[in-house]
Amino acid sequence: MPDDIFLTRRHQAKRYNVSARTIDRWSDDPNLALPAEIDIAGRRYRKLSDLEIWERARAAVAAANRAILRKQRMGQPAVPIDLIPPGRDTVGGRADCTEQIGGNSPGPA
Repeated sequence: MPDDIFLTRRHQAKRYNVSARTIDRWSDDPNLALPAEIDIAGRRYRKLSDLEIWERARAAVAAANRAILRKQRMGQPAVPIDLIPPGRDTVGGRADCTEQIGGNSPGPA
């Protein structure tokens, strides 16, 4: 844990080139499945490693959905992919996306 890097909401906003208020809104949106925040001395932080996992999961879902849209345009049936599949466990009110991006899981359910 000493090697963990924690980002404040202000640093998260800078990372994603948005306002701190946008980070607040994203935090309140369960559909975005942001990693859980950590409270340290009254300030809220997120672990950089958790944000990187979240970014990769979001990118994978976006790529899959683009592929689905291409199939639909070609007239082939396709089902959109959601970031939080039904029945998946959540951690701290947020989805645990590590299985979706190749953690120790054999693959998506």
